[in-house]
Amino acid sequence: MLSFCVAFAACSVQSPSVQVSDKGTKWSWDKGTIVVETPERPAGQTSVIGLTAPKIEAVRVGFVGLGMRGPSAVERFTYIPGVEIVALCDYEQERAEKCQRFLKKASMPKAAVYSGEKGYEELCKRDDIDLVYIATDWLHHFPVAVCAMECGYRSAFGYESGRVLGIDRFIGKNAQALYDSGKLLL
Repeated sequence: MLSFCVAFAACSVQSPSVQVSDKGTKWSWDKGTIVVETPERPAGQTSVIGLTAPKIEAVRVGFVGLGMRGPSAVERFTYIPGVEIVALCDYEQERAEKCQRFLKKASMPKAAVYSGEKGYEELCKRDDIDLVYIATDWLHHFPVAVCAMECGYRSAFGYESGRVLGIDRFIGKNAQALYDSGKLLL
């Protein structure tokens, strides 16, 4: 009998009333589907649906953070046609140097190595990078991402770290300017 009640409750019609999440997002049920209310777009902002960018023959990548997740990311990128790994950066120089083995195995040229507390700033001063891939610990995601975007690079980082650390708020405040300059990779 209990299983029937649980099954019946799961299949019953949900209330059409509007709910509010802990983040302030308004949503409701519509025939078993969650419908999220879309806020008005601020004046001057445009939709990125259908956004395209000019093709890049070779995507030149710099990696920052080569402790835990970073080395496997470097290895994965060696399998992607058209990728050139041009820079490796970690607080500890030895970890950056160790990642050269993935490039050698893939018959790719050695990458420049940066290390130390501000090594990422030196990496971001280069003029031959298209993407900065960030695999640092949580405390360093934000400063590296902001530095990369302010230097004109697209940056890749985990969504959760962006949301928790405030990168999303930085992007939100500066989205149109970053998008217009080509620094925001969506």
